[in-house]
Amino acid sequence: MLGHETTEFSEVIAWSPTRDLLAYAIGRPPYSITDLYALDPTTGEDRMLFSTGRGEHAPIVSDLAWSPSGRWLAVAIVERTLYLEKSVVIIDVAREVPNSVIELAAADGGEVLIGWGPVL
Repeated sequence: MLGHETTEFSEVIAWSPTRDLLAYAIGRPPYSITDLYALDPTTGEDRMLFSTGRGEHAPIVSDLAWSPSGRWLAVAIVERTLYLEKSVVIIDVAREVPNSVIELAAADGGEVLIGWGPVL
């Protein structure tokens, strides 16, 4: 993570439940947490998994949760608009399946808490 110069780090950070892989969000000042990375401390590989874009209007990464298998990440995104629209992006860390986006209705409001149910 320290290899990213001139960036802001957030509290959006979590270890994979199945292996040494750290997902974390960073961005460019002022407070623009827009990029999601995965760091493998064993190999030093640090790859971008997702970006919401650049500029003062790019949505912000506000939370993340690993699936119990460690293959998927659910990432909460907040738009920088008057209504602060929210969505959740499902990312396949193995990159075998395209990202899915779940838009949340304005009535859903409040905090977006993401998590995974039990493994079936």
